[in-house]
Amino acid sequence: MNTTPVVGLDIGGRSVKYTVLTPTGNKYQATGGIASSYHMEFELEQIFKQLAARIPEDVSCIGATMSYPISCRTYGKGVERIVNLFQKVVPDKPVFFIDFESRMYPLQEVMSADPARFSMSNFFGSAYLGSKIRSNAVVMDTGSTSTDILLIRDECPVSIGQDTSSIRRQLTGEMTWTGVIATLISSLTEYVPLRGRLVKGSPRGGTTNDVYNIIYYEKMRDLLGMYGVKQKKKDDYYLDMAAYFAYDLENIESVEIENMARYVSVKHVEVVAGFLFQVLSYHELNVKNTDFVLMGIGKDILLKKVL
Repeated sequence: MNTTPVVGLDIGGRSVKYTVLTPTGNKYQATGGIASSYHMEFELEQIFKQLAARIPEDVSCIGATMSYPISCRTYGKGVERIVNLFQKVVPDKPVFFIDFESRMYPLQEVMSADPARFSMSNFFGSAYLGSKIRSNAVVMDTGSTSTDILLIRDECPVSIGQDTSSIRRQLTGEMTWTGVIATLISSLTEYVPLRGRLVKGSPRGGTTNDVYNIIYYEKMRDLLGMYGVKQKKKDDYYLDMAAYFAYDLENIESVEIENMARYVSVKHVEVVAGFLFQVLSYHELNVKNTDFVLMGIGKDILLKKVL
């Protein structure tokens, strides 16, 4: 067992999650948190500086996974920016990047490798943790914006995409842009039932954040707090949902809004279930004979319903 602290960073498009593992006897004490931003492109350096203050002086290793580069013009530019920030903010610390096959690259060797290896490596964190819970299982992890579905076999993650040209895992079902905060309702369903008819909403308005705050307001308070997102008043979510269909709160009943939210949540379950069956079919697995490890902010309000 290592005798000095280890730090893990997950650098995403809207947040940076960090965990510090400090040896205590024969175990590790884990502390961590999330630094969120809707403007990561402009605030990422400041976030790095804030996190650097939380890194112990005697840290033995900083391990980084990321999905940030997918929002950049090229993967190479995104990875290069992360490398430069590490060199600028923690120049004397040992930093390793983890690629999509779980290989560790020293910071100095990252730019000489294919940047696509690192651009979507964040799923490996969930996969690795899942492998410590079940030796053989399917890990499902739903966050604020995306869902990962991965097979664990003999304690090792098994990815369908085996090279950087097929790492775009939304083609395989292993990754889908659907989460419980930042997913547009229109990406889940084109119509919802209202007053005996199917009505179409705005393609640009209404998110799963509105849906789940209408259905699970108390639960969402704690979940949003984990992501550093301030919860609005309940009526604000009702208004957002009503406005999605060009109504205000005087012209639509709260029960009608709740029914629409529940309908969208069912469609959300169907979408994720479709990707799950895609992964299970590829690996020739039967859902009834498969163990599952559920993770993330959507574990209880989405993934349990999928199963």
